[in-house]
Amino acid sequence: MGIKNERRKKHRASEVEPSRRTEWREGHFIPAENTHCQKRFQLVNSKDGSPSRMRKIHVTWENNQGVQKFYDCLQLASNSPSEWPDINVPDENRQESATDTVYWKFAEIDCAHGMCHIHPTGHNPPSGNPANAIELLQLNSISDVRRAQCLSGRLIRTIESKIIEKHNDGGGLNEQELERIVEESVRSAS
Repeated sequence: MGIKNERRKKHRASEVEPSRRTEWREGHFIPAENTHCQKRFQLVNSKDGSPSRMRKIHVTWENNQGVQKFYDCLQLASNSPSEWPDINVPDENRQESATDTVYWKFAEIDCAHGMCHIHPTGHNPPSGNPANAIELLQLNSISDVRRAQCLSGRLIRTIESKIIEKHNDGGGLNEQELERIVEESVRSAS
């Protein structure tokens, strides 16, 4: 079984929510290969305006036709970092790497290979047991990628604000609570 088929097997919607579709609805949009990668991040402030232990990461691959694919997530530091690491973007063909307990990426939104989906607790959560991905949008054209990018931005902002509301700087957040916050945010965005 190829990597793509193995990934699809791990991302069945029926494992996320039994009443939903039993297969991913991959679209037929194929991102162009001749793209420029742009990485951006933004520190997230706590309720009082002081820096929190979170940052937003946004990576796009675009050409003259527009964004071809993107990756968004929130990243949480186990303590207040004086310096953040370089942005490491997961590759869709990568082998899973060891869990990073110092800088945990969660609410990871992948928009490539014909669909946009979110990994609530990230690809590599501290427990080593990622929650099942949730399908967000089928991608059939570049305009679907733009729609997915808008949806992704709204979801990340919603998740961020819910976390800051409950935990101020992101401290004390556990995987189960995060999974609930992400699922709630996805439902409200649908």
